[in-house]
Amino acid sequence: MKRVFFEKDPKKDYLFVITEPDDTSEIYRVRNFTDESGMEYVYTLVGERKILTDEVLKNNVSSLASGKYKNYNGEGDLTSAKDCIESMIDYRCLNKDNEIYIYVRNK
Repeated sequence: MKRVFFEKDPKKDYLFVITEPDDTSEIYRVRNFTDESGMEYVYTLVGERKILTDEVLKNNVSSLASGKYKNYNGEGDLTSAKDCIESMIDYRCLNKDNEIYIYVRNK
């Protein structure tokens, strides 16, 4: 398992963990992540990106005041929470063939 990156917005922090396919033995037990300064944070596992739906993600992704979502990969707002998560992944040029688990922490 490897912590790859996280994104922040004013309301939430998103953490993305990438594993090789079929290497998920420990993923569901992970809840605490320690940053470079030694501070520990508790995140909630939302799930693996390939199986997440807008219905699940809308409660875990911050929307803008307009009800749309930030596009991390370009200009213009997005209409779905799943597209917002995908834009974070695209922005970092992550390999979508791997399993990408999404964790969220409310601020």
